[in-house]
Amino acid sequence: MKIAEIQALLEQKFKGERKDGLKLLALHIVMTAGEDDEKAKQAVEALTEDGVKAFIKDWRKDADAEITRANQTAEQNLRDKFDFVEKGKPNPPTPPADPNPNPNGGITPEQLKAAIAEAIKPYTDKVAALEGANINATRKEQVEALFKDKNVNAAYKKAVMSAFESQKFEDDNAFNTYLESTKADIDTCVQELADQGLTDGLGSPLFGNVNKDGVSAEVEAYIADRQNAEKGESPLSGKKV
Repeated sequence: MKIAEIQALLEQKFKGERKDGLKLLALHIVMTAGEDDEKAKQAVEALTEDGVKAFIKDWRKDADAEITRANQTAEQNLRDKFDFVEKGKPNPPTPPADPNPNPNGGITPEQLKAAIAEAIKPYTDKVAALEGANINATRKEQVEALFKDKNVNAAYKKAVMSAFESQKFEDDNAFNTYLESTKADIDTCVQELADQGLTDGLGSPLFGNVNKDGVSAEVEAYIADRQNAEKGESPLSGKKV
């Protein structure tokens, strides 16, 4: 079940709660339930109104505290670095004129921007980590969707998903290239099974002899190719992204 679907269930059950908090809760559920729709529904049904309120309250408390600390740190850093005069108080004695005065009063826009960015970095790092987990979960759903209505061996699907978990994508274009390559691999696998007469409706097709772990030689070869592709040594997935 996708994050948006779980969030919709949460919003329907817990009307009036913050949507950003329910989205975060949906992300937690999808990360634990995976592709098991029934498990995700059970997780939503098991939640109580008090529990959800407490979850969102604790999250907002931490987020607000981070923002407050970041702002306070930014202000203190500026006070430590620059001389400010409080409104309503007489100006201190004017120092001798600088032969090369700074028209901006000693602080440039770039310095101000850098000081604020440094102060709020802990909070922005946490936000980036949350967004990264959200993006990864969404991408995982897209890869899993490639197997919908495809009669392939469970071990083969497991190998593909394992290969996905080891991937690092620079941007959406890199992920889309990987997604298209993986789709082509799966379609080729399905076609080869059909050509060999292995899709006979008797369950998940077999891939020849299997080892002691129940993995076929073909699946082992696929895993090896995926690992080599990470090093740029295999043509299975094209150019590494």
